[in-house]
Amino acid sequence: VQVGSVDVDMSRGVGAGVAELLQLLGQLEAEGVKARSEKSSPRPFEAELAVRDGPPGADFAGTVTRVGSGVSRVRVGDDVYGIAAGCLRTHTVTTQQLIAPKPRSLSFEQASALPVVASTVEYALRDLAKVKRGERVLIHAASGGVGLTAIQFCHRIGAVVFGTVGSEEKVEYVKGLGVRFVSSSRDPKTFESDMVSFLQGEKVDVVLNSLSGEFIDASVRLLKSGGRFLEIGKRDIWSPEKMQQVRPDVQYETIAVDHMMEGDPGWFSGMLDRIVSLVDGEQLSPLPLQTFDACSSDPQKDGVAAFRFLQRAQHIGKVVVSFPSCIRRRSGGASRDGSVERLCYIVTGGLGGLGLVVANWLLDEGAKRLVLVSRRSAPDAETAERPEMRRLQRAAAEGTVQVEMRSCDVSSAESCERLLESVCGASLAGESLKEGEGGFGIVHAAGVLADAQVKDQTEEGVRRVYASKV
Repeated sequence: VQVGSVDVDMSRGVGAGVAELLQLLGQLEAEGVKARSEKSSPRPFEAELAVRDGPPGADFAGTVTRVGSGVSRVRVGDDVYGIAAGCLRTHTVTTQQLIAPKPRSLSFEQASALPVVASTVEYALRDLAKVKRGERVLIHAASGGVGLTAIQFCHRIGAVVFGTVGSEEKVEYVKGLGVRFVSSSRDPKTFESDMVSFLQGEKVDVVLNSLSGEFIDASVRLLKSGGRFLEIGKRDIWSPEKMQQVRPDVQYETIAVDHMMEGDPGWFSGMLDRIVSLVDGEQLSPLPLQTFDACSSDPQKDGVAAFRFLQRAQHIGKVVVSFPSCIRRRSGGASRDGSVERLCYIVTGGLGGLGLVVANWLLDEGAKRLVLVSRRSAPDAETAERPEMRRLQRAAAEGTVQVEMRSCDVSSAESCERLLESVCGASLAGESLKEGEGGFGIVHAAGVLADAQVKDQTEEGVRRVYASKV
């Protein structure tokens, strides 16, 4: 692993957005990107903007499997969220500055929807526009990920929200969030007429724009002198020169967080930490999601279906492509976010070669508590030096996984009974923890090798082999 790099295996959730869709359609270059690159006085962290190359995917959440030298921000076994180019796959590599520990209260899918969306809103409305209580904020595409996050921000601050959406269903949804003034994102004439009626002779203080064409013209007319126009669109946006010519009395900002992080990853690292604090402080709630399973055999629910659904623009919130953990419960989860944090995994034969491989696989799949069972309660000198053992011990020392070693004769029912009762509070008689109190899984890797040709097999040898299995 390269210096400062982090390997994340089995990205549990990948956010799919307009940028990924345009990338797949080959339409991301256009004038919106060109306009940003011509900005007259770029901020220090705004790199020259270019078209995305390579496979799609940016926002993700997953579990760290390896780290390079110099990485101090995360550890092996940590559940993280952030950005990785081309992360629409089961394994990805990124840098430590583009990820942060996942908020514990969020699922992988919920966390994967936040990095660019929440960063965009925080940077646009808090850092640039500095929205204040009582100000009027126009949020275009208010039922999308950025729009819904912006509504949350404005409600926290006490600003008055005006929004646009593309269907009656979305109108009802956004109004249900407490937004009184909602108009069309499909018909610019209806939009401007509605806004004039809503405003009663007033103007808006801030525009958060993601639309194009006549919507930009109308929004500029609705903006008060000294107002702030924040452009987050990807295509057909105004250049700073055009805005200066038409409205020299307003602040105009073009924002592309997914490109800004390239110029200053440290800035984005701080933004991810800010988002975690907002979630932990219950100031930022998870977005509504439409989730598709990349591993599904159903063409209506797989990863391709996610982009077909996104193209129809019918979703509310975010579209996420999920790569579910093999050990994660899909219903009746063990914890409030459906993760595996409260599950205990028992690996019999846990200090053997196969057992250690299985234990490391469980670590990569997100297990947080492992019990390695063998006839001996500690590894011998040779086992202690195995790379698989050392990796588990290192992850345990860093606090990302709890590893216990227990002695048990798995050929004895009484010994197995005692093990289950002491580890999980369960018994062979079928008694187990109540729903929601945790649970356990068992990988039975213990075994005895007594190979021989059939003609040389003995009853004693067969009994020895079967004792640990049956």
